[in-house]
Amino acid sequence: MYSIIIMLAWCTFTAAVPNKRDYNFKPRFLKDRISISEPENTSPEKVIKDISEIVIDDEGDKLTYALDNKGKSICTIGSSDGKLRFKEKPDREICSEYEFKILVSDDFEGGINRETPLDVYLYILDENDNKPIFINTPYICHVLETIPIGTEIFQVLASDKDAGNNRILRYVFKDKSNDYFFLHPNSGIITLTKSLDHETNKVHTLIVEAQDEGLEKQTTETTVIVNVGDVGDNKPYFILQQYDKEIEENLPKGTKVAALVAVDGDSSLKNKINYEIIAGDEYGLFFIDRNTGVITVEGHLDREYYSEFKLRVKAYEVEEIHSFNTIDLKIKLVDLNDNFPKFEQNEYIVNVQQDQAHPQTIISDNIRAVDEDATIKNNHLFYWIEEQDDNDKLFDVLSDRGTLMLKKNLENLSRDIFKFKMYATEDQSDEHYYAVANVTVRLIRDQKITNQEFQKSSSNHLSTAYTIFFIILFYFCILG
Repeated sequence: MYSIIIMLAWCTFTAAVPNKRDYNFKPRFLKDRISISEPENTSPEKVIKDISEIVIDDEGDKLTYALDNKGKSICTIGSSDGKLRFKEKPDREICSEYEFKILVSDDFEGGINRETPLDVYLYILDENDNKPIFINTPYICHVLETIPIGTEIFQVLASDKDAGNNRILRYVFKDKSNDYFFLHPNSGIITLTKSLDHETNKVHTLIVEAQDEGLEKQTTETTVIVNVGDVGDNKPYFILQQYDKEIEENLPKGTKVAALVAVDGDSSLKNKINYEIIAGDEYGLFFIDRNTGVITVEGHLDREYYSEFKLRVKAYEVEEIHSFNTIDLKIKLVDLNDNFPKFEQNEYIVNVQQDQAHPQTIISDNIRAVDEDATIKNNHLFYWIEEQDDNDKLFDVLSDRGTLMLKKNLENLSRDIFKFKMYATEDQSDEHYYAVANVTVRLIRDQKITNQEFQKSSSNHLSTAYTIFFIILFYFCILG
């Protein structure tokens, strides 16, 4: 602020003139938001962004930088220099995205109400920093020496927490001299390639390596013990040779599915039999009681994802584990009506040109509903229109596909907008679940046609008026 003294002939006064400095603006960012992408495990010492490069203060005031609470959980920022760093090495497997605000303020008038926010989107990029992990170890396999070449005897399975190619796994044998078994590189299934001999080798020890497809490969090893059983007694056998079951989806955990019974083939010994599922249950949806052979539900069974399962169950003698038998249990899931129909939109607007507003004209074939149930009984839909305001007399819908048609001519009606509800109902299910959508049909009148009709109507009215006038004049002449 500065003053100007003005002297007049009769008086003197001082006028205060504001200085530009008195109008102090808040600092501002060049952008409303920024995105930052950094690989996981980035050092906290690295500056991931210099915020001072994108902030301006017109008066050159001293600036102070700060983070909101979300930002403080992952980053630090220099209060005076605006350099943004990680608080600690980030881990993408814990969290891959962060959203927070950076606040900048100047020191004008003590910095009160001087903050300006900046939205920050921080993305953590994956690095191949996790080794594969084998699941359900240890791996011990029991086979008879007489199993044929080509038999799938076991499967190893590993997982990796990384993303993309860093989590794609391949399996290899570490011992290249092994010629008894083949390991499928993608599935981890071990197949017999050479006849086994119990007298020559009772146990095969296989070292399996899982390696990911990252640029810097991560590997993990595990051991598979293959016990070769001698064929000298009768193996167990299942009482029934076929166990096919049909169960409903969504059964609660613990529900009994089947009871498998196997007995020792040696009539004089009757060794105790144990059971295990060796294939077909990769997602762990079933549990078998080792002692009783009773199979129960362990996970969520959804018919929309799985139609059937083929479990391979092994029954083996506890005292002679090389003596075993297997059976395939086919479990078919029955679809329940656990999904409601849904229209693709809640509201539809259909525009109809006047020259197309004639009966049997298809005015829309885009109104669709879907039902995610798996069978026709539960997902087949019937379309119909609500009977209201005579709309059912004006419009029709193909019941099996939702195609909307005209039943009558609309151009002679006094209104241009027609509203009604369309329903899609399960017509074969017991529940008859349905979905509803609001439909608005708008008649787009042709202005040229409308003008011609108006002129024709006006001409007809004028002709009628002339006729009435001459009739009245004729009667007056006669009576006069």
